[in-house]
Amino acid sequence: MVCGGPEEVTYGLDDVTSHQIKSHHIASHPPVAGSSESQQKCIVIFALVCCFAILVALIFSAVDIVGEDEDGLSEKNCQNKCRIALVENIPEGLNYSENAPFHLSLFQGWMNLLNMAKKSVDIVSSHWDLNHTHPSACQGQRLFEKLLQLTSQDIEIKLVSDVTADSKVLEALKLKGAEVTYMNMTAYNKGRLQSSFWIVDKQHVYIGSAGLDWQSLGQMKELGVIFYNCSCLVLDLQRIFALYSSLKFKSRVPQTWSKRLYGVYDNEKKLQLQLNETKSQAFVSNSPKLFCPKNRSFDIDAIYSVIDDAKQYVYIAVMDYLPISSTSTKRSVSTHPLQGNFDWVGNDFTQNAGTGLVINQADVRNNRSIIKQLKDVFERDWYSPYAKTLQPTKQPNCSSLFKLKPPSNKTASYNTSGKEPLSIQ
Repeated sequence: MVCGGPEEVTYGLDDVTSHQIKSHHIASHPPVAGSSESQQKCIVIFALVCCFAILVALIFSAVDIVGEDEDGLSEKNCQNKCRIALVENIPEGLNYSENAPFHLSLFQGWMNLLNMAKKSVDIVSSHWDLNHTHPSACQGQRLFEKLLQLTSQDIEIKLVSDVTADSKVLEALKLKGAEVTYMNMTAYNKGRLQSSFWIVDKQHVYIGSAGLDWQSLGQMKELGVIFYNCSCLVLDLQRIFALYSSLKFKSRVPQTWSKRLYGVYDNEKKLQLQLNETKSQAFVSNSPKLFCPKNRSFDIDAIYSVIDDAKQYVYIAVMDYLPISSTSTKRSVSTHPLQGNFDWVGNDFTQNAGTGLVINQADVRNNRSIIKQLKDVFERDWYSPYAKTLQPTKQPNCSSLFKLKPPSNKTASYNTSGKEPLSIQ
C-alpha cells in the first residue's frame, strides 16, 4: 500500500472465491420494492401521530384543562364556619351622627388580610393606582409598600387587571416577582374588567366595590365584606380567579371551559355555612354570560332571585342606575344581600366582567347578622342629610331601552315624595 495513492487489496484464492460468491449473491438479489413502501408507510404514520398530538394539545389549550391549583380543597374538607365583617370607606367630610353604625375601615380590613398572609395573595382589581402624590393618598402608599414587602417574603402574589390599565404599581410589583395577568376584555366582549375581590391563603376573602385605587381609600364611598377562615367560599371564588388567569395571552374566550372552572355553588345549590354563628346560605355570581361556565349563576339572574324572594323590602344602593352609558363602581342589595362590582347600567352585565355575592339568612334580627348590618348601613345613608329624593320627572323610561325579563307576579312600588325605601308587595 502506497500512502496517498489508491488502496490495493490482495486476495488469496479462498478470498477471491469467497468474494466472488458474495458479490454474485448480492448482485443476484436486486432491492426489494416492499422496503421502500414500508418506509413511506412509517413516514405517513409518524406524520399522522404528530398531527394528532398537535390537535390534542390545541384542544387541551382551548379548555384549559390544567386549571388552577386548589391545594386539595374540596366540598368535603373545606371550612364552612366562618367569620364575616363589613368594611367601608367613608370619605372625609361625610359626617354621620354619633349613634350611626360604623364598621371596620376598608384600609384596615385590607391591611389585616395582608398581615395574615403566609402563602399566597390573589387580587382582582380594575384599578391599580396606589402610589400617588395627593395628600390623601397616604393609605394607598402604605398598602403598596405592604404588597412590595410580601413579594420579598416568599409569598406568592398573583394579580389580575384589565389590559387597559397603565399602572406603575403593577409594573413595580411584577419586577419584584408578582405574577400579573392582563385581561383583554375589549377583545373578548368589547367590555372592561370591573371585578374586585381578594383571596388570601385560600382561606380569607374580600369582595366589594373598591379597586386598588388611592381614591377608594380616601375620597370614594366604598362598601365590601371580608370572610375569615372560609375555604368553602374560596373553593368557588377561586374558580373565577382561575378562569381569569386561564385567559392570559389569549385573544378570545374558548368555546368550552374546563370542568375545573365550573361553578361549585349557584342559586340552585347554595353553599351552606355559618357566618358569625348565624346559619346562612351563599353563592357567587359572575358576568358577562360569556364568563359563566356550567353551574355558575349569571349576575342578572342572581339579582332576579334576590328581588323575587323579597317579602318585606328591597334596598338598592348603586352609584348609577341607567340603561345607557357605562360608568361603574358598586352595587348592593338587601333582603338577601347581594354585593358586587357594577352599577346597574345597560351594558355592565352584558359586556363587562364583574363578580357578585348573594347571602341568605333566616335570622336577621340579631346584631351578628350580616343582613341586619347591611340594612342598618343602608338606612343610615338613606336618612342622612346627604340623601336626595329622585324626582319623578328625572326617571328614564327604561322599558323601551333595556328589556331584561318579563315581570313576576309581584308588584313593586315606592314613595317618590319622601324617603320610604322601595318595597315589593
